[in-house]
Amino acid sequence: MPGSTKTKTVERTTKNGSAPGVPAAGQAVPTKRAGTGDDEDLRKKLYRAELLLLVAQSCAGFETLSEVLEQVLSIVTRETKAERGTLFLNDAETGELYSRVVQGGPGREIRVLNDSGIAGLVFQTGKGGTIHDTYADPRFNRTIDAQTGFTTKSIACAPVRTATGEMRPDVAT
Repeated sequence: MPGSTKTKTVERTTKNGSAPGVPAAGQAVPTKRAGTGDDEDLRKKLYRAELLLLVAQSCAGFETLSEVLEQVLSIVTRETKAERGTLFLNDAETGELYSRVVQGGPGREIRVLNDSGIAGLVFQTGKGGTIHDTYADPRFNRTIDAQTGFTTKSIACAPVRTATGEMRPDVAT
């Protein structure tokens, strides 16, 4: 077969005027031969699109922000295979981050200074990160682990941004 492309679609012009080579609904997308990396890139894009659709469909029927946030955190926690997940908001009056939504953790509110620990760093800088060994990282705040008896092994922390890419001053991770 010439070139490195193996086509899995039928070239045609649809009634709605789509260009030849564009797969109709339900048809496979053209892919490159194994080893080129294009298959993996396509799988990742498809996974992201399916995940976004899942989030949209899951949240569409909710009436309150609390329900939406709980569902989104539930999906994020499950998809990252995390034991726990927390969405922190900033309390500007006290200078603290407080847990707005918690998955798999304590039922009580968690509060930490908004410049303390990994969540505080992400809140202050607006830059997310992953810590693979929390206890080896001097920025990790062990206070919550001591209070809850849970041992945090790793952290993935990201700021929550608006649709325009701005980080809300009241939302941490």
